[in-house]
Formats: sequence, structure tokens, C-alpha cells
Amino acid sequence: MFKYGAYCSSDIVVQIVDARNHLLLYCPDMETYVGEVEPGKVCLLLANKADHLTKEQR
Repeated sequence: MFKYGAYCSSDIVVQIVDARNHLLLYCPDMETYVGEVEPGKVCLLLANKADHLTKEQR
């Protein structure tokens, strides 16, 4: 379970993950928790290093 943090007082929650290994770093529990606590809050997934991906991966 997540403790109270900056995401509770924010309008948008952003998870930044490495595009080359996004499944290892992505936390679906965070998005689920935020959606349950604040259904109107926006969750955004940002893929960093996307320039290193092949055209097929994009």
C-alpha cells in the first residue's frame, strides 16, 4: 500500500519509465490506487529514451 505523498495533492500523476524496459519499471498498482482514491485524477505514463526505440517498438 502506498503512503500519503505528493500524488495526493497533485492533479496529475506521472510515471516516467525507460522505454527500453518499461514493463520492469511500470507500477500498475500506483495507477489502480490513485484511480480508487481519486477517480478524476489523471495518470500519465511517460516513456523516456523513446528515441532509442526502433520504429516497430514505437
